[in-house]
Parts: sequence; C-alpha cells; structure tokens
Amino acid sequence: MENRRIPAEAGISSFGIGGTNTHVIIEEPPKVKKSGESQRTWQLITLSAKTATALEKMTENLANHIRKNPDINLADIAFTLMVGRRNFNHRRMIVCKDAQDLLQKLEAMNDDEVFTRFQKPRVQPVVFMFPGEESKYVNMGRGLYETEPDFRNTVDQCAEILEPLLGLDIRKVLYPGDDKMDYAASKMKEEAIARAAVFVVEYAMANLWIELEIEPACMLGKGVGEYVAACISGVFTLEDALSLVVAGEEEMESRLGGISLNSVKIPFISCVTGSWINEQEVSSSNYWISQRRGNLFYDGLKEVLKDPDQILIEMGPASDLYEIAASSAMMEDTQNQDTKRTILRTLPSMEGKAQDVHLLLGSLGQYWLTGNRVNWNKFYTYEERHRILLPTYPFERQRYWIQPGKRNDEDTQPKLLISKSEEISDSITSSKFEEGVITVTLKQAVGSNGTDLNGDVKKQLESLLKFKEDLVKFCESNEHIKGKVEVSPLGLKLLETDSQSNIGISEQLKRRPRPNLQSDYVPPRNELEKTIVECWQKALGFDRIGIHDDFFELGGHSLIAAAIASELGKVLDVQIPLRKLMETTTVEGIANLIETYRWVSQDTGDEKANEEEIEECTV
Repeated sequence: MENRRIPAEAGISSFGIGGTNTHVIIEEPPKVKKSGESQRTWQLITLSAKTATALEKMTENLANHIRKNPDINLADIAFTLMVGRRNFNHRRMIVCKDAQDLLQKLEAMNDDEVFTRFQKPRVQPVVFMFPGEESKYVNMGRGLYETEPDFRNTVDQCAEILEPLLGLDIRKVLYPGDDKMDYAASKMKEEAIARAAVFVVEYAMANLWIELEIEPACMLGKGVGEYVAACISGVFTLEDALSLVVAGEEEMESRLGGISLNSVKIPFISCVTGSWINEQEVSSSNYWISQRRGNLFYDGLKEVLKDPDQILIEMGPASDLYEIAASSAMMEDTQNQDTKRTILRTLPSMEGKAQDVHLLLGSLGQYWLTGNRVNWNKFYTYEERHRILLPTYPFERQRYWIQPGKRNDEDTQPKLLISKSEEISDSITSSKFEEGVITVTLKQAVGSNGTDLNGDVKKQLESLLKFKEDLVKFCESNEHIKGKVEVSPLGLKLLETDSQSNIGISEQLKRRPRPNLQSDYVPPRNELEKTIVECWQKALGFDRIGIHDDFFELGGHSLIAAAIASELGKVLDVQIPLRKLMETTTVEGIANLIETYRWVSQDTGDEKANEEEIEECTV
C-alpha cells in the first residue's frame, strides 16, 4: 500500500430515520509540503480573546507550547494565529525574530515589547500622511524592498517610468551596493532625484497598506507628499504624477498642458490653503505650479486633528510630521480623557536605529490593536505557509449547578415565637439572636373575584401598595421602631391555574442582560425586525438583542435555529429553510431574507428570480 500511486478512497453511508440518507466518498489528503522559509526577518504575533483573563491564559498556553516545541516554525505560528483565529476586543501583539525571542518576551511581558489593548469596535477613519522631500535618505525602505513583493513591485514600476525622465535607474540611488554609497548620496542631493525618490517610497508604502485593505478616508502631504496624495486620490495617473515630480519649475506649465487633471476621489489637504482641496483648485494648472511654494501644511494638520477618532499613519521616511502630529494630539488628549489617538509611522528616519520590517510590523500590529481589521491572507500571498497545531481558545468554564436545599426553608423560620411581654424570660434575654422578625401577611385574592378586567386587578394591587405605604409611614413615625423596621415590596403568589401568567413572568425572570458583543446595539426599526428580535430573545434568553448581533456569538446553535425557524414560520407564514437561517446570522439579514421570499411569492413577472428562490422556501 505504501507504493501505490493513487490515493486511498473510502465510502461512508448514513441511513437516517425518516428516509434521509447520506452517502460520502472521502479521499486521503495530499502530502503537505513543508512551509517555505519566510523572507521576513521579523514576525508579528497576534492574540485576541473575549476577556482579559482569557487573554492571559492564552498567552500562558502559547508560552508553554513553545517550551515543549522549541523548534516550532515562528512564521507558521504567526500565520495560524492571524488567519485561523477570530478577532475579539481584548488584543495583544508582539514583534519577534524567532520562537525563543517570542518565548522570552512572553515571559518578561515588558510593556515596550508586548502591547495589549481593549477596544470595542467603532468607526476609525484612517489618514495617510506623506512627508516632504526633506526627509530623504539613501536606503529608505530597503528592508521592505527585499522582503515585501508588493512594495518591490511598485518601486520597480516607478523606476521604469522614471528612467527615461531622469536618465538613470532610481533604484541605484535608493538601494546602491556598498561600493556605490558615495555616488548615491551625491545624487540624492539633486532636487529632482530627491523628490522622485521620496515619491516612489511613499507611493509604494501606501499601496502596500491599501493591498492589505487598509484604505485612507482622507490624506495630507507636505511638498512632494501632496503629489502622492493626489495620485492615490485619482487626480493624476502615476505616469503624469512622476513627470511633474521630476520637472523643473520652468517645465511645469508645459507638462501640465499635456496631462488631464481628474476629480478628487479621496479628499486631501492643500498645502497652499491649509484646508481641504476643492475641484476648482485641483483642476487648475496654476494651483500645481504654486503648490511647491505652499507652506500651510501644518494648518492642514490642525484641520485633520479635529476628529479624535481618526488613525494617522505616516507613509514614508520618518520626519517631524509624525512628531508634530503626536505632540498636538497629546495636548488635545490631555484635555479630553476619553480620547486615545493612534498615530503610527512606517519607516525610520535616517538617524533611526529601527529596522524597516520591524517598524512596519509594529505599526500593522498597533493598527490591529485598535480594533481594526487587516487582511492577513493577503499579507501572506507570496509565502508558502501552513496552519499548525497550537493551543485552542481557553474557554472560561463556569459551574452553574444549584445545590439542593430544604423544600420548606426550615432554616429561615424563627426558632422562637413571642406573642406578649410576659413570655420574655431570663433565658431569652441572656441568649444571642441575629434578628427579630415580625411578619405581617395581608391575604387578599388578587384578581380572583371572577373578573378578568385588567382595571379591577390594577385597583386591587394599588390598594395593597397603599397599605404598604401607610405601614412604612407608621413605622417611621413610631419612636420605638423607627429605623429598625424594613418593609419588603409587595409579593404576589400566582395561582397554579394561571398558566399563561406563570409562563410570561417565568420568561421575564429568565432573561439575561445582553452580553458584550463585537457589534453595537441597534434596536429594531420596523415591525418585521421587532417580531424577529422578540423570537430571538425568547429562544436565546436575553432581555434585548440588536439587529446586527450575531446569532452564533449570542450562543445560538442548530437546535435553537430550528426552533426559531418554526416559530417565525407560524408568526409570519414564511417557512425559512434551516440552511438559509444558519447562513444569515443577524436579525437584519433574516428580515431582508423574508422580504425577498415575500417578493418571490408575488406575481413580479421575473421568472428567473422565481426559479431561484421558490426552490428554497414556501410562503
């Protein structure tokens, strides 16, 4: 069998009660190829859990797993945790170079190496900030050019466009060999080459983040950085933008005459006005000629900082742009304690000691810590990675067993009853008692007078509450018992025959508060959504459920889904297939599904829609 050339196959048949039969053919899986060696010199490790205690347990479990498996592939650990685990509100991230480095950091838990944050999901617009050409230096972004194919592909594309314009390969200036450093440094001092080099690196960096589905809501750029913003916004094509970047001032007018200026797709700040650029400015050749002398960038930065929820990311070599943004944000955050801004940088400065890949991964991790999403599958597009066996989620199991008690509550009954003062003996006064209890029981058959009118029952209850209020006033005015008597609320004992009332109150008592979910609470907006919500609350046992809450996150499963489908079918006269209900996991989605089924049942004249939908539902 070991030498066979075809994989082993087997057939499985399951014959169910009621005529439901299943036949499955299975085949042995192909041999898994060994994971390739990662090009990244550092790896980003991400952990997330529903609670802080679960996150700590998860961290401890991972550390123990590494101790038992010291030769484990760190890149596969990172890949498994990113693409094989759900994201929750309690998050932790570490940047490390190998498994032992990760273990040491997990054991030390230093705040400057292991970053932890709790963040509920909220809208956080992203702002791309592009520094000017003064931040240039040789080898900026070299670590990313060597390890990130998307970054490298964009740099290569720009280099091909620039070569006929500059008469040289910009890559030889950006990333020279050791023997060409002096040549590259001298070339970087030339104005046109400096602008081109900074543009290429910033444009490649922005595209790298956009490829991971982190897109800007707005942008601002200083000097040549505004050209990068305009290019990403769609004002220029890449070819036209690079042509203008390397042009001298005397060439600008002629080159602008040969290009088309398009509308703004993503808003960005103007260095000339210090405010949001408008369509009249962006389509004017005179604006772009004067742009190089624009110096109101920092006014624009103040405009951007007005929104405390935005995440600012410096796309390019580190500059004073990041420092100014961070200090300005810190001043505003001090005044507003509820604000916690996130400002990130993606490359070190010329004097910085941080490695390119380390800083990029750290910024991606910090972005993810804020509760945002990163497309980790695309992050590993160019690597051969495999999911590996790691510790699973540390569920915090709690015991809800109710210990058996005494049926008649014997322990709560008074041990001694006294009716008059003559019964107070010396043995009683010398004993220690926890409390003295006088029980006043007012017997009145509420609602038992043969009437079902709610008004009559309400009057009876109000009369009982009035007696309670009078009793409280009497106790407070009596100097012998003032401050020593506690009057309980009105207690109602339900009749055994009143089954409907019993059920209603029993359900009310069983309802639990809505748990802490990924989605914010949004109440039902119409009668259909309200009906579905009430059905969910009854089946799942929560006091309120929002239309965006996930069925499975609320603890739902197939049996509950079947019960809900049956109940909704009775109430709404729509039989929803269980498969569809399991795929549509929010109240809003189910409401839209029901509306679709109702539409299908009508004579719409759309034969194709009827063919597709009628097969899966009955109305």
